[in-house]
Amino acid sequence: MENNPSDQENYIPINIHYHNYGIVPNDTVQIAVKDMYNSSLSSEQYFKVPIPLLDDSLIVNVPIKNKVGVHNVTVVIDSANAIDEIYKNDNQASLSFTVYSITLRAILGSNYYSTYSGEITFLNPTYANFDTTNSKFDFQVDTSQNFSAPIQHENNLGFFTSNIVVLNLSPQLRYWWRAKLSVAQNWSAPSSLTNLSGDYNWYINSPIDSLSDLKYTSTGFNSGDKAWELN
Repeated sequence: MENNPSDQENYIPINIHYHNYGIVPNDTVQIAVKDMYNSSLSSEQYFKVPIPLLDDSLIVNVPIKNKVGVHNVTVVIDSANAIDEIYKNDNQASLSFTVYSITLRAILGSNYYSTYSGEITFLNPTYANFDTTNSKFDFQVDTSQNFSAPIQHENNLGFFTSNIVVLNLSPQLRYWWRAKLSVAQNWSAPSSLTNLSGDYNWYINSPIDSLSDLKYTSTGFNSGDKAWELN
């Protein structure tokens, strides 16, 4: 198993070695591989392999994409309990590993409803072997979610957090942005914000029966402007 896998990898390969110290019937045995992540079952795989003459191995790809944190993998030989054995207390093994973040995460209230206030602050990645000294990150912004004509910026990473100031944004427009470490291949998922120069109206584009259908806190509805306002 590789050291320090990151959340941008689709999976991590685990090499399972298993031994047979008994008779060798012309049969197969089932191997179960389960991954527990965040106290829930993340993946579950089953394989049928020939019973080896002495020993053999199996490589299993455990999915880890966007699953930052500790993973606990359990491997059970003869999980179907189909093989008659004198004892089965050596049929199970477990291992734990940590998936590290190599993704820049913006400190914003929402991935869509945020507003631009002069700069965007990111939490730096937690990748174990990544040195933030003299390292850079890339930032793209566009009015299109498809980033058909993005404006790209490059900036230095800070120690714990990193900041980006985006100049020349037109007021009252919605922009889409994404970021990545300069050494990384994949961009973050697109997020959006609005560049405000004053009050901004949100519109409900589907009909409602009455205002009682809406739930709101610290806001009021201005019937004259037909808009919600913060109290």
